[in-house]
Amino acid sequence: MNTLTHALQYPIKRGETTVDTLTVTKPLVGQLKGLKITDIVQMDTVACEKLLPRITELTPTEVLSLDPYDFTMLMEKVVGFFVLADPQMT
Repeated sequence: MNTLTHALQYPIKRGETTVDTLTVTKPLVGQLKGLKITDIVQMDTVACEKLLPRITELTPTEVLSLDPYDFTMLMEKVVGFFVLADPQMT
């Protein structure tokens, strides 16, 4: 699965509209450039702050205004992209 959706518990105001659902795209190597995968898997705030605008429709400013709950839930989805779907695939 290359994309997942997340319904924000605390929607973001974007001008006249409200963003209440985000699409999270599985990151490709180019989107990970300059980041450490270990930092992403450990949900390091700085690494995740840089990654989320690359794989969602959020701007960097909007990432910084996310509620901690939504940030954590989004990052759980992102970390899931780095976990083997089938443990026998080794």
